[in-house]
Parts: sequence; C-alpha cells; structure tokens
Amino acid sequence: MRRIIAIAFSTLLSAGAADATSVLRMEREELARRATRVFEGTVLDVRGERDAGGRIVTRVRFAVAADGWWKGQGGAAVELVLPGGVLEAEERALLIPGMPSFERGERAVVFASESARAGETLTLPVGLKQGKLRVVTTPNGRRALERELSGLQLVDPATRETSAAPRGAEHFDYDAWRDAVRRVAEGR
Repeated sequence: MRRIIAIAFSTLLSAGAADATSVLRMEREELARRATRVFEGTVLDVRGERDAGGRIVTRVRFAVAADGWWKGQGGAAVELVLPGGVLEAEERALLIPGMPSFERGERAVVFASESARAGETLTLPVGLKQGKLRVVTTPNGRRALERELSGLQLVDPATRETSAAPRGAEHFDYDAWRDAVRRVAEGR
C-alpha cells in the first residue's frame, strides 16, 4: 500500500509540473454523436486488474435500469474497461491523466465508445472526463448532472486554441441533457 501511495503522490507532483491532458472540447450533442452508447447507471463494482496483455486496467460494472439507455441499447448491466488503475495486491498503480474515476454506489451518465486493443475491447468515456456526469439530487429534490474536468486542457474544435477546463464542478439540467441526447440518437 505504501508503494501505491508513493506512486500516486509522485504522479500528482509531476502532474503539477507538466501540462494537463489536452482533449477536443465537446458540447453535449457532439458527445452524443461520438458515443456508441449513452446510459445512466449505478456503479456496482470498481476493480483494478491486468488484462490479457498484462496491462493495468480498471473494470467498472454498472446496473442500468430499462429506461437508463439514452442512446443505443443494452442490458441491465454494463462494464467499462478503462486503461490504468490500482492493483492493491501488487502495490502498483497506473494513473491516466484525464481519465474519469468511479466510486461504488455512484450514479452516473456515461457517454461510451468502444475500441479494440490487443484482443480486448476497451469501453471508454468519450472525451475522457467530459463523458462522465454524476447524477445528483438538488435541494428541491430534482435530478441534476455534475461534471468535474480538472486536469484537462480543452481544445476548441474551430480555432484549435487551448484553454484550461473550468475549475470546480459544472452543473447541468438533467432533463435538458437527456432530451438532447435522445434527439441526437433519433437523428433529429
């Protein structure tokens, strides 16, 4: 465990000196267009392990309700396979700047895209942290979305200018995002 903490601490120190991860800035409609599936689910399990090629990955399992599919289709369970993660038994970690993290019990909307790597399919959030929004409840009892983009540099797709992501959490209207994604999914 000390080794994991040391690796994470040294990564944080070096991240402060290095530039943040640069990604193309995407608005919700672009996230929806690029995602093969968009779903709302509750995180059941987060597990770091080695893939078939020996690389460190994190498997995140979600429970998805029947009405939780905003784009695409799927069953009651979804698994993301993210590059990087923590292997507690080996006291090793590989942290990928800009990759979102997930916690057991957390409810999130994920804009997912799949890619193959050495025989394994990775299911990644589109735009790294941009493709993960936490579902939160407002003081008046309504659902809202929250997104945290620290560590990202956002590249404007039109001008190619780079700017730091907003500090702190961004908040969005849940219904507006769901409706916009469903319109994209239906081709409207």
